Amino acid sequence: MNLKPNHFDFWIENNLNVLLRGKHGVGKTAMVVDAFERKNLKYKYFSASTMDPWVDFIGVPKEQTDENGNSYLGLVRPQEFQDDEVEAIFMDEFSRAHKKVRNAVMELIQFKSINGRKFKNLKIVWAAINPDDDEDFNYDVDALDPAQEDRFHVQVDVPYKPDVIWFRDTFGTQLANSAVSWWNELPPKVQNSVTPRRLEYALKVYGAKGNLRHVLPNSSNVSKLMRVLSDGPVEEKLVALESRKKLVEARNFIRVENNYRDGLPYIVKSKKLREFFVPLFGKEKLSNLMATENEVYKLAVEQITKKDKKFTEIAKEIVTANQNKKLAKQLTKDLHHILNVTDMSELTTPPQKATGNSATDNVTFKQVIKGLSQRTVKTTAHRKDLMSDLVGNIPSHGLTKETALKAISMIDAVAERSHSYTIASPEIVGAINNCIHAVCGSKMKWSDFIHEHGALIANFLQKMRDNNREKKIYQPGRYGDSELKIADEMFSNFATSDVGHYPQPTRTAKIGDNPNEVTLSADWNG
Repeated sequence: MNLKPNHFDFWIENNLNVLLRGKHGVGKTAMVVDAFERKNLKYKYFSASTMDPWVDFIGVPKEQTDENGNSYLGLVRPQEFQDDEVEAIFMDEFSRAHKKVRNAVMELIQFKSINGRKFKNLKIVWAAINPDDDEDFNYDVDALDPAQEDRFHVQVDVPYKPDVIWFRDTFGTQLANSAVSWWNELPPKVQNSVTPRRLEYALKVYGAKGNLRHVLPNSSNVSKLMRVLSDGPVEEKLVALESRKKLVEARNFIRVENNYRDGLPYIVKSKKLREFFVPLFGKEKLSNLMATENEVYKLAVEQITKKDKKFTEIAKEIVTANQNKKLAKQLTKDLHHILNVTDMSELTTPPQKATGNSATDNVTFKQVIKGLSQRTVKTTAHRKDLMSDLVGNIPSHGLTKETALKAISMIDAVAERSHSYTIASPEIVGAINNCIHAVCGSKMKWSDFIHEHGALIANFLQKMRDNNREKKIYQPGRYGDSELKIADEMFSNFATSDVGHYPQPTRTAKIGDNPNEVTLSADWNG
């Protein structure tokens, strides 16, 4: 719960007893004192660990004499209680008080009296404690008796973070915002070493031109704090640059490595800042961020779809280099219709020559595919058997585009769970080439095929790139004067048919509960 001054004012105005619970250094005492003084209360502060109920409340026994000269034992109370001036009591570190103290004040908390003696002006009793069950700190405190705890109307947990309003009032807006921003970025373990109270100490030392390293642990990145205290919070700078749309100024700012490092978390989480700053990054930074930050990756895909040259070049370089196989594979899947990266101008070897089974016709092959799609392929051996049966039954003539697409889709699903050297075998590549030729015929070019059917073959293409065998794939329309010769040599026994359009599949493989098991169902290819 974020505590605000109006919360404290409400509790005071309605005469509510309050118990504040929180870690050390979060400003519990300061919050209470500020509230009491803001409401002009006559209050009494007690450090509960040093309290004595007789001395502080009940009174110290002393011999006294009445008007008749008779002596008796009376109680001498502190003057403020004797005169009944106190309106509010605050017991700090209440759970560190001796048990006899906590028991003695139970009447005081509930009834505003001691041994039946009512304090007429006393309105509220507040207390503050450290948690007795904190996971990070082992406080030397006792758990409050439920009856004691229940006497407080309001029980709230004070958040473990700096009170930015208090820091602004104390140190000014610029220093407060910078310091709190720095603290919020610290890892939780380091935050436990830099309490809000210690942050207060640091700002006091900074204002006195002292050395912050004498106040803060080395693990807290003191250099960054000094930098933001001098320059201001980096988030405010980023927001200001974005709002003014100053591209040159923004590019120069983000080129400074400290600014980039400090500002990156804000850029990544903010859509406005991402769209403005990410295109200004260098290629190396963009490549790294596309691999590590999902929001940056999605932005890159959007920009590539909009034909942004810079992002498109970076994506092509990632796919071509294939150093980050996971990223290259994802880009190939998401942008198969755009990232047509094979440079056929450097072709030194022809595509893998196709072979076919003259004894198998298209009708029979349809039945073969239906049967194969029911198999469960748990192991590499199972997948090899499946590919062997599929490739061995591809007909040498009469293969329709529909059946060819089903075969491509099945090979691609197996490719996702297979080693690149397995899936890139000459037999499988030749089978894929047969299918590509049957789909494209004499009219469809490679770019058209990728645009319409790239999702069906994305896993297979990636495996071919992994094995440096993508030039063995038949890519119609990319051979120049050699097109007819290559097609004639490879596919003379395959009938060429008109190019049709087939619906895109909704999924590739049906993955069961076992991540190592792929089940090819009858409808797995859509």
